[in-house]
Amino acid sequence: MFRRVASVLFVLGAMTLIALAQQHPTTQPVEPADNSYCLTCHINFQREKLAVHHQKAGIGCTNCHGASDKHSSDEDGITPPDVMFAKDRITIACASCHKSDVLEKDNAHTPLLTGKSPDLLKYCTDCHGKHQMAHRTRRWDKVTRKLVSDDGVRMLNQSELKK
Repeated sequence: MFRRVASVLFVLGAMTLIALAQQHPTTQPVEPADNSYCLTCHINFQREKLAVHHQKAGIGCTNCHGASDKHSSDEDGITPPDVMFAKDRITIACASCHKSDVLEKDNAHTPLLTGKSPDLLKYCTDCHGKHQMAHRTRRWDKVTRKLVSDDGVRMLNQSELKK
């Protein structure tokens, strides 16, 4: 009798584990993205919340900003990255990967998704990391990609970065 009960419990346990595994399939470990090429100049993003989170998930700078080969090979830094996001395009860009049906399950996103968000919380980066250069030596129009200001500084040293 004990063996029969133990067998039934074993089978029920195995069926439960199989059902759970089907509902929550295991995923292979993700290889972190290699952002070293970009971080050579954009070192401030090495610890920035949004960049670090995406890097760990295998999403690198190039996934959002393009390869930006001309930008990264321009030692004067006058060439803009391939892709930049004007403020009003940030949430749309994020939504290309982060689908609204998933975000709707988290009530914190409801105001943003319904358009009833307070003025200070309009964009994904308002809560999920600013993802901006703290010190800009040049600025581009993010829509036209035209250079709008350049202070002539080519690289900031450590003391300037700490300001």
